[in-house]
Amino acid sequence: MLQRIGLYYPYVNFRDERWLKTAALYWPQMARIVREGCLLGAPQLVRMLTAT
Repeated sequence: MLQRIGLYYPYVNFRDERWLKTAALYWPQMARIVREGCLLGAPQLVRMLTAT
């Protein structure tokens, strides 16, 4: 079975929380392509969505 992962591109940090909330309804997972050593921003919404 194919994995359904949404790719957030071309930015590394999420710029619009409304977009992220909508994407969370449609995609079971989100991914970002990040180069090594790049600092990622993690707003509270991202931390809440990644909490298990």
